[in-house]
Amino acid sequence: MPREVQMAQTFLGSPEEVFQLLFGEAFTIEYQMTQGNKQVEISPWTPDAAVPGTQVRTVKYSVPLKIPLPTLIASTTGLKDTTVTTKERVQNQGTSIVVTSECEVRGPPLVKHTKVEPKFVLKPGKGGKGSELELLISFQYTYMVGVNGMVESTMDNGVRKGFEEWMNLGVQKDKELHGKK
Repeated sequence: MPREVQMAQTFLGSPEEVFQLLFGEAFTIEYQMTQGNKQVEISPWTPDAAVPGTQVRTVKYSVPLKIPLPTLIASTTGLKDTTVTTKERVQNQGTSIVVTSECEVRGPPLVKHTKVEPKFVLKPGKGGKGSELELLISFQYTYMVGVNGMVESTMDNGVRKGFEEWMNLGVQKDKELHGKK
């Protein structure tokens, strides 16, 4: 059954400035490094011929296994680093910028399939000042029988925590750009 998490945040910059910040290569790499992820690869935004007025890119990274296991045990049980490949699509919709993502996650321990689909909507702030980000994260996973409680709790917390930390780093960088602490 799909789960959803909603978040919202205000920023000082315009929607265009906040998009350039949050979806810029430097911020994406910095965020991934703060999470301990490695092998970050980011393709440039390119026009999507299939959907006029949109641009697409791919972000790929590796999430190290955080359970200390000897190599032999990890390899025989199938526990390994998790590889995440995110396909992002951006489109201007009136005064809003909408980014949708499809995340393919391979390798989390005890999980058979993971699907994470965040939708980011950046729009002008109230009174024309700054901008507002609305984030809806839909996620679903299937896991090995007998571990559902442990896996559900870990995955739910991981999704929520990851996006909260992403947003908090974005707010911090936005304030630095606009000379506020």
